[in-house]
Amino acid sequence: MLDKEFLCHLTFTSLMSLLRGGLHHFYRTWPRYNSLEWSGHSRLLRLALHPKNRKLHPIQLPGSGWHILAIFFVFLLSSPVNAEMPVRQLGISGHTLRVEVAHTQITRSQGLMSRPSMDGNDGMLFVFPEAGRHSMWMMNTDIPLSVAFLDEKGVILNIADMTPHTATAHRSAGAAKYAIETNLGWFSTRNIKAGERVLGLDKMPVAE
Repeated sequence: MLDKEFLCHLTFTSLMSLLRGGLHHFYRTWPRYNSLEWSGHSRLLRLALHPKNRKLHPIQLPGSGWHILAIFFVFLLSSPVNAEMPVRQLGISGHTLRVEVAHTQITRSQGLMSRPSMDGNDGMLFVFPEAGRHSMWMMNTDIPLSVAFLDEKGVILNIADMTPHTATAHRSAGAAKYAIETNLGWFSTRNIKAGERVLGLDKMPVAE
């Protein structure tokens, strides 16, 4: 995962955890209804069309209206990002690697988080808008990974091994335009080292 907004992510994660607890209590203790209507003046949430008697049931909610907005905000954002990513093939020292291409801000931020596994010859290519000293981290990532940072010409700058669920920043050794994440040890078992060039980058979508 791209480590560009580390502090923002930690703050957001903490807030989400607190609000999800409230949302869980909300769904566990209240009956299920088919539609919702919010009255701001009386702080009532009208739960319409109860399955049993098909009537409106106004229920007094604790706190101010922003609590309700926060609950619905969490509900909308609690699902994992499932943005479609293009799939391409890269050539490295005679080996072929199938990669999902993370070329947007959303997909770069999501990376391989929450993936239970990845096929042995698969990976993810990160395309950055500009070459620079980028870094990667492993928060909310279950798969042990190796990452290779590449310059604008596709030459490998450095390779680092990364441990799941850690906040260690693994940085590029120079100005990186790309990064490739693979299963742990994919590069070393094929004797791929810094200085080798990755082929096929000219066919990748432009970074957004």
